Amino acid sequence: MEGFYGFYGEKMNKRDLMFQRNNVKREYHSPGSTETTPVKTNALFIRPNSYEHEKAKFDKCYEMTVAGEHFITEAKEKSSGLIRDVVSLDTGEIFEFEICSKRALRFKGQDGVEVVMVESDLSSLSHGQPPNYTQ
Repeated sequence: MEGFYGFYGEKMNKRDLMFQRNNVKREYHSPGSTETTPVKTNALFIRPNSYEHEKAKFDKCYEMTVAGEHFITEAKEKSSGLIRDVVSLDTGEIFEFEICSKRALRFKGQDGVEVVMVESDLSSLSHGQPPNYTQ
């Protein structure tokens, strides 16, 4: 990695990047617990979503890990109370994965939120279950 870049594209040293990551992480906590409970960094947590949703989340986390970025998953945002799929601690960008374009509209107008549309064959997939490969 040639260097670290912050929210606005400014070049940062490792110390500044550490402070930025900690500042972003302080805005989140583990769902179902108090606001003082931190979220584990670079750990992939899943919720009962579709297989394709969780696979897309895994792919994004893997891509960020290879790039040397830090992230948190399934973290509850203190300000809005929303549980976010993936948050980049390096840039503060939020990634939400959606199968339905109607559900994706709920993120319209939210700054720093990137909606990733996930293709799914809903006819052969029950909610929260991986595909049956033995057919």
